[in-house]
Amino acid sequence: MTILISGAGVAGPALAHWLTRQGRRVEIVEKAPSLRAGGYKVDVRGAASTVLGRMGLLEAAKKADTGMRQITYVSKRGKTIAALPADLIMGRRGDDVEIMRGDLGRILHDATAGEAEYRFGDAIASLDDGPDGVDVTFASGRRGRYELVVGADGLHSATRRQVLGEVPLTRLG
Repeated sequence: MTILISGAGVAGPALAHWLTRQGRRVEIVEKAPSLRAGGYKVDVRGAASTVLGRMGLLEAAKKADTGMRQITYVSKRGKTIAALPADLIMGRRGDDVEIMRGDLGRILHDATAGEAEYRFGDAIASLDDGPDGVDVTFASGRRGRYELVVGADGLHSATRRQVLGEVPLTRLG
């Protein structure tokens, strides 16, 4: 059977990468009509750099590095208060990469597009976990049975909400 991942951002395609290498069939459903290009910068360092390296994607991420060299603090009026080297503030070392979230998502998507099946413009409408798998009905009306369903659809996960109900989020800062 196939494993269904809800969410084609960063986590979904990263999981698909490893599952397909284990011989698993993977389908990724994403509510957006196409791959999302937006998002803020992501710092990839430490274990994340190691994982990207093992995936064979670290060099692609380095090519998309933002090249940020300085952090500038400005007043409400736009006057520079301080300008500091990014390395001083962010502690960048060696394989650290600062990449835009959309670029990282594209790299992961491109690396898995030939192995996982992507379905854009659709979403999970309902889940029914039974003894023979998880029966899923999609917003499009399509249905499927899956061995496993993974919610990788973000902080406000609709998949998590369908399975667990409303779970309060605790803001950490």
